[in-house]
Amino acid sequence: MKQKNAECSTADATRAYLRDVRKYLLLVRGGDRDAVKCLFVGNTLEGMVKTWYDQWTTARENFTYDELTATLLARFAPEVQPRDVEARHTLALGTYRMCPNETIPSYQSRFEALVTPIADLSEGDRIFWFQRGLSESLAGECATDLMGRKFQSYGDLVQFTRGAEMRFLAKQSALRPVPRVNAMRAQDPAYDAAPVDQGTDVRSPTAAATVVRTDQSRSARGVSGTGTHVSTGAGPSSGPVRGKRKGGPPSAAAAHGAGNEAKRQCTDDPWLKKWGCTQSELARRRKEKVCLRCAGGHPTRDCPMLPPLAQQPK
Repeated sequence: MKQKNAECSTADATRAYLRDVRKYLLLVRGGDRDAVKCLFVGNTLEGMVKTWYDQWTTARENFTYDELTATLLARFAPEVQPRDVEARHTLALGTYRMCPNETIPSYQSRFEALVTPIADLSEGDRIFWFQRGLSESLAGECATDLMGRKFQSYGDLVQFTRGAEMRFLAKQSALRPVPRVNAMRAQDPAYDAAPVDQGTDVRSPTAAATVVRTDQSRSARGVSGTGTHVSTGAGPSSGPVRGKRKGGPPSAAAAHGAGNEAKRQCTDDPWLKKWGCTQSELARRRKEKVCLRCAGGHPTRDCPMLPPLAQQPK
């Protein structure tokens, strides 16, 4: 069933060829599949028809068997037909159906341009062919109205179909995943690895910051309170520094201990030993005219916390 150069130029040979192809596909396995039909037609053509087939298929990505045979007949077996007969033939083939990503207004425009030559097309036939050309996502929903009744007017069907399309698009946008903002947070590489040493104490940055604030609040209460004075001894701690990783950066506990050590060295001065407060606190007590030692209401010279003059650091 191969078409030669001389045979493919005649309309009768082209129609006979397509007739034989349809009969053969009814007998073979998989002949009802559209892709198998297109491949069979492409492999059985030769000469000028094969050249036309290659050019026609290269210009488009997707095509159906009905589109291929209709174009093949129009190219090599042209037949003069009235426009209404041609329109009815197109409706019967179903080549007017909605394309992927096509909207209802675009499909309506094509459909009405197709059925305009058919003068005796009834309202029921217009509704039937319009529903048949809808996409699969809209055909089931637009078969009847919201009350389950069949459409009696073509205009009502078009309006209902537009609303169904809007609802379908809204549902798709609602189901579409929304990217999360700030889903990934930057972390310090020093806290990523789990401790493997024995006796290590690795605290998170939040815990370390909490300890620092607690130490600061304790120091402030010990200095400004009316109770016993909290000693701020200097010098390194006698115990081992906990939280030190072997072969890696210091942990949060080690960094916290080093910060407290530097704080003790900075605050170990005669000023605090004499007055028990910072310079800003001393200025505030002088402004309020209270005891410079304990912030009490008595004069500074009568403060019981003030050491004898001979013991005061100079």
